[in-house]
Amino acid sequence: MQTPIRLGLIGCGGIVQQQHLPTLCELDTVRIAALADPADDSLANVGAMTGVPPPQRYASYRDMLDQAGLDAVLIATPHHLHAEQVIAAAEAGCAVISEKPMATSLEEASAVLDAIVRHDVIYTVVHNAVFTPGTLRALALLREGELPRPQVGRAKSLFPMTEAHHRANPARIWRASQAAGGGCIGDTAYHEIYSLETYDGDLCLGRSLV
Repeated sequence: MQTPIRLGLIGCGGIVQQQHLPTLCELDTVRIAALADPADDSLANVGAMTGVPPPQRYASYRDMLDQAGLDAVLIATPHHLHAEQVIAAAEAGCAVISEKPMATSLEEASAVLDAIVRHDVIYTVVHNAVFTPGTLRALALLREGELPRPQVGRAKSLFPMTEAHHRANPARIWRASQAAGGGCIGDTAYHEIYSLETYDGDLCLGRSLV
């Protein structure tokens, strides 16, 4: 893949503006080449932050995939949109970075993996919690035998969010929606689950820690 990598953003909301862009804009190996979001204000905000010109800002991610000439995409949209967008990006020959979760059902997940294999593209899901200093240190201690062999895993979110919290913020209502795959398991607790599974997989225990 050539560098700088021509990256398109599918979804230009808060997670992109607050979490992804501060790092992406510092990378010499990545050039944000196009944006896609149905919300005009989000497109305008991220366009101003990245310098992407108006002709490269799209209301439809499918138009962006067809017209922008991209190497990769970052998908940061509500959960229930991930599967269809990953599949479309794979069909367009783009490498894919997808926000969690990869899908909201096993059927969707299987369709995503089939598309990735069929079109032979690079694909990853953002599991950022396993790269935090605390998790990396715990993994190192486990590998070095400095901790007892774990028998059970327990994790607790430091940012618990109730349905009432989501509904008080109109921009976050989709997270509490069953159709969006929201709620505890599909949203906030997701980080804790994959973190525990990482400990399990790294140690090759052959059983789930959750």
